[in-house]
Amino acid sequence: MNAQFDSLAYTNRLKNAGVDEKQAEIQAEALLQVVNGQLLTKHDLREAKIELSESIKGRRTELSQEIKAFEIKLVRRLRMLRQNLDKKCKKSSAT
Repeated sequence: MNAQFDSLAYTNRLKNAGVDEKQAEIQAEALLQVVNGQLLTKHDLREAKIELSESIKGRRTELSQEIKAFEIKLVRRLRMLRQNLDKKCKKSSAT
C-alpha cells in the first residue's frame, strides 16, 4: 500500500470551503511536509525488518550460549551432589 498525500486535492477542498487560494496553498505545503516526514515507506519497513531480524538472530545466539553454559554448570553441580550422596551412603552402610 502506498500512502500518499494529494496536496492539490487538499488545496482545492480548502478553496471550496472558502479558504483564500494563497492560504490554502500554504496550508497544503505545510501539511505535505509533515506527512512526508511521518510516513513510512516499504523501504523503511524492509530496513527495520532486516535490523530486527539481525538483532533477534544475535540475541538467539547469545541465549543459546548462556543456556549451554548453564547446562554445563548444572551437570557439574549434579555430579558433585551425586558424589557427595554416594560418599554419605557408603559411610552409612559401613557403620
